[in-house]
Amino acid sequence: MQPTVHNTKKSTCETLKDFIVLVGNIVLAFLQSTYRCIIPKSKKSLKDEIVLITGAGRGLGKELALKFAEQEAFVVLWDINEKSVLGVESEIRERGGSARAYTCDVSNENHVKHVGKLVQDEVGDVTILVNNAGIFHNVFFTDLDCDKIRRTIEVNLLAHFWMNKFFLPKMLEMEKGHIVAISSIAGLLGWLYMSDYSASKFAMRGMMEAIEEEIRILGKGNKIFFTTVCPLTLDNGLNQNPTTRCPLLLPIVKVKDAA
Repeated sequence: MQPTVHNTKKSTCETLKDFIVLVGNIVLAFLQSTYRCIIPKSKKSLKDEIVLITGAGRGLGKELALKFAEQEAFVVLWDINEKSVLGVESEIRERGGSARAYTCDVSNENHVKHVGKLVQDEVGDVTILVNNAGIFHNVFFTDLDCDKIRRTIEVNLLAHFWMNKFFLPKMLEMEKGHIVAISSIAGLLGWLYMSDYSASKFAMRGMMEAIEEEIRILGKGNKIFFTTVCPLTLDNGLNQNPTTRCPLLLPIVKVKDAA
């Protein structure tokens, strides 16, 4: 059946309307960004906040933990490596900060629930959650081992589901909270030799956007906040020779600077 002239005109009008709305939103976002560059928001006080960071035993997670502790937050450190996470706990305490370390495999749903309950009982309710734990394999796609692909998805994506599902309900109950997801530039662009990593970061970014919209519809978008961070290539010690295709435009960033 051929579309009628009336339906065609209606479709064209709706398309034009959507386009105008899109352009309006882009202009508004640009104006807001420009305004904030001139008049930045006042810094949020982190005193007495309970901040949980996954992958806190080294790299970016460790540097974030040190920064949060400097701002007088109580930092809950999670890492699969007990020795490294206990080392970060000691370093924070030596600097006069407050921290508590836990060993947890965030890719394991039951382990997340168990250790999460320990945190609630021993420390209190988490108000800021930083999902930072991640892994990658610098391998050509056809050489990727299937077990490594599964592990990448488990740590870089499924762990975010388990963490958010455990801690978000309490944030909703308290009407207070902030969830931060550490993604990557590889979550914005398909990255060479990191097909599994890029896929996990793209998916995680989509999950965060979807949850944020659901919370907004609940009417709590001004109570619970979501931030997805997409750093450039990091010199975090996981890759012995980090490289970038465009060093001038996309430089390799030290984890201290990223934090």
